[in-house]
This record gives sequence, C-alpha cells and structure tokens, in this order.
Amino acid sequence: MKYDLHIHSTVSDGKVSRDEIIKTAIEKGLECISFTEHNSFEPVLSHDKIHIINGIEFDSILKRSFHLLCYFPNYDNSISYLIKKYRDNTNDRSNMLIKKINEVFSISLSLEELMLFFNKQFITKRDSK
Repeated sequence: MKYDLHIHSTVSDGKVSRDEIIKTAIEKGLECISFTEHNSFEPVLSHDKIHIINGIEFDSILKRSFHLLCYFPNYDNSISYLIKKYRDNTNDRSNMLIKKINEVFSISLSLEELMLFFNKQFITKRDSK
C-alpha cells in the first residue's frame, strides 16, 4: 500500500492546491493521503479514486517546539475546541512578543494591527515570511 499522511496544500504553507495534489497522488498510484495543514482544519469529504484522511499539524511547545500530527475520521466539536485553544494560546504568545518589541524599539504595534495586515485570525511565525 502506498500512503502519504503528511501533506500541506495552499490551505496552509504548501505551494500546490489540493486538487493538484489529489491528481498527482492518483497518478503516482497512492491509495490514501492526508492533508495535515498547519493549525487549521478544512476537511475533504470524499474522493472516488483515493482515500483521504482529514488531519491537522499543530505547532506545539513543551521543552522545545515540535509538530503534532492529528488525524480525524469525522469533524466534530472537539476539533473546533482544539483549534480555538491553539489560536488563543498563539495570540497570547504573540501579545507577549509584541509587548517586548514595543518596549525594545519604542514603537506602538498591536496584535490586531498585525492580524489586519496579514488578514488572519491569529498570527504565527509562518506569517512573517
């Protein structure tokens, strides 16, 4: 069996659309793929030529940062809760960093301004590129 269970599309930081990825996966003979977008969940309901497992890749920190892959057969409220919790934590961390930047550089910048600039609901290090 040929699987790829760690794929990013343009939904997060990938360079290729989901439709293009599915087409290529089928051409290469894959039987199953999983879109594990960074910190967001947009399920693919089904496809008639390839099995798709819905997932998320969360950025996590314990003693050091790492990525946590999570797979979900069906969407439910627990996924929404996890994403909201992640975004709240991310925004809390971002607010602490912005406070330090404001102090060090004597500027006035807010998380809300950054979210408007990047057109995002939460800001991560990926948004600075």
